[in-house]
Amino acid sequence: KQPVAMRKEQVTFTSQEDKEQNEVNSFFVILGSFSQLDNARNFRETLLNQGFTPIILHSETGYYRVCVNSYQSESDARNRVAQIRQSYPQYSDVWLLIKN
Repeated sequence: KQPVAMRKEQVTFTSQEDKEQNEVNSFFVILGSFSQLDNARNFRETLLNQGFTPIILHSETGYYRVCVNSYQSESDARNRVAQIRQSYPQYSDVWLLIKN
């Protein structure tokens, strides 16, 4: 089994609604990182069309992280990563952001 990359970061939500729905969670499944918000938004549209419900996080590193799911439990998050790798091989570099 492929190991899952994990990084601890402080993040802010780019929308209030996303914040209300996800801020209780600590594990965020990330499919893309962009230095420009426009690029993150374009990628979000692509993912929406593929059936994901992506949100955009702004990391303390300055990057916009495109997140497709968030969880309180690490094992739930890891299961989702495995599912994505199986169903969407183009996103095999999916990783987990642990919210600081």
